[in-house]
Amino acid sequence: MGLAFLKEEAEKTVIILDFKISNILYDEDTRGIQHKATDFRLARDGPDSDGTHASTGVLGSYGYGAPEYIFVY
Repeated sequence: MGLAFLKEEAEKTVIILDFKISNILYDEDTRGIQHKATDFRLARDGPDSDGTHASTGVLGSYGYGAPEYIFVY
């Protein structure tokens, strides 16, 4: 539900800089499985324009970062 809102209904883009499996919770109820994003401490507002990306420094958890970023910085 929370992830669907961020993808489809949020007016502004949110960039989650520490996206990993331990920050996604799920709950199964009568509606099925509901996924919820947590830990927005490293989240940032996305670009205001129609740009497709925004550049930032490398942030996040070491074990979950792309090697091409982790080993360079």
